[in-house]
Amino acid sequence: MSGCLEADCVLVLHSLPGRKLPTHKAIMFTPRHDPSQELWDGPRTGPAAASDVWGVDMGLPLSELTRYLGHLESDLSSPTLWYHNHSPPNPEIHRMIQSWVMGGRQGGLESPKSHLHALRVIKSPAEIELMRHTCRISGESLAATMRATRAPVMEHQLFATVDYQCRMRGGDYLAYPPVVAGGQRANIIHYINNNQIVNPGEMVLMDAGSEFRGYSGDVTRTWPVSGEFTPAQRDVYEAVLEVQQDVIAACANRPTLDQLFSIMCAKLGAVLKELCILPTSFSDGQLMRAAYGFCPHHVSHYLGMDVHDTPTVPRNNHLKPGCIVTVEPGIYISENNNNVPSRYLGIGVRLEDDLLITEDGVEVLSSSCPKHPDEIEAIVGADYK
Repeated sequence: MSGCLEADCVLVLHSLPGRKLPTHKAIMFTPRHDPSQELWDGPRTGPAAASDVWGVDMGLPLSELTRYLGHLESDLSSPTLWYHNHSPPNPEIHRMIQSWVMGGRQGGLESPKSHLHALRVIKSPAEIELMRHTCRISGESLAATMRATRAPVMEHQLFATVDYQCRMRGGDYLAYPPVVAGGQRANIIHYINNNQIVNPGEMVLMDAGSEFRGYSGDVTRTWPVSGEFTPAQRDVYEAVLEVQQDVIAACANRPTLDQLFSIMCAKLGAVLKELCILPTSFSDGQLMRAAYGFCPHHVSHYLGMDVHDTPTVPRNNHLKPGCIVTVEPGIYISENNNNVPSRYLGIGVRLEDDLLITEDGVEVLSSSCPKHPDEIEAIVGADYK
């Protein structure tokens, strides 16, 4: 809400006596300058520069927070306090606010979290440009990692490569601990150990994204580290790609996230049937239910300032222009699954792209990363060819 990324700061927004909303005042409370601390941690903005740096009406020392709130209590006749008191990020500031709340104030206490998420789910034009940038960085960085892949390779080498590539393209850092899962470890949905060897003939699944100016990308690709899919790997990969393309196309109709999941399960059941992984005798309903066992996660989530953004926004809300979501189907086949053809055992594939819902359809923000299997085979290991 302010662009402030410094620790131990508090933004207070409040109405003004006798004035109707949206007229309000913005005050940023920051620690006073401490030369000895700044010698170790670097310079802080401080109260005096808060207005110029963050565009607020006033900057005040953090030590003045409870006193200022006390004045507001009397000036605004017991106002409602909007403060999210669950899982507070700063225990000291939380204690300051708690002491004021418990000091006999008469106003109500509400969490603004759901209101803020409702605002964040629709991106402004400036936010959309930031998201385009961070998703482009994410896609380019995964593509560069594919080019730098040569089997055998350690998962942590690929981790280091995508981190380096994101930063060299202007990303601040990786948005989350990446998944770099070689071979059958791709069937562990949130595998983040990233410390094993990926051997020739195996694939690696990488789920990674850049963070740029507070906004996150989230892209997943799966590729053969030797540069060529086996027939079975290509079968599963093309099945996932087909499902993803269908789900992306469905986003143009602005369904709910729950409806997207149902669409994925239906498409997934159909392609698994074609691969003889699911029985040809299954009805459509049986195929949908069985498909969940091969992709036990949602196909989409909101994306923005957090990777799994705005979690309080219901999944049964219809998508609207300005929403940014992921589309990430997968097929995960355990090596211990005795009910599928043996050639598919141990294969795990996920593809994930970031989509902006527009007035005219969808824009794939992560298109800078190739995903057609022929394109994948052409670039894997290209740095060494």
